[in-house]
Amino acid sequence: RKVKGKSLTSFGFPHVGRTGVAILTSNQFSIPIKMSEIKSGDLIKTKSNQEILHCMVVLRVLDNKVTYIHSKESNSSGVEINQLGNWHLQSGEGFRRLKILI
Repeated sequence: RKVKGKSLTSFGFPHVGRTGVAILTSNQFSIPIKMSEIKSGDLIKTKSNQEILHCMVVLRVLDNKVTYIHSKESNSSGVEINQLGNWHLQSGEGFRRLKILI
């Protein structure tokens, strides 16, 4: 059932603040991994063109192709599914695995 314009608190759930990329990908909650170790559920931390941290979630890895999903305002659905090509990491970027998945 779709409920438009309702928040989780209106259904009795406690308010939870937004968890930013910096916190989610910090050493407290995740560990760095190499691209060769990536699997479903891992995170890819990048910078947008405004130097703001952005995070993508790995959906699957098949035949060395990494498929990921991330938010994208310019897409009508608000999300984009894509595959990694040649990846060149910049300072502050990287691949991370949430500690709860270890």
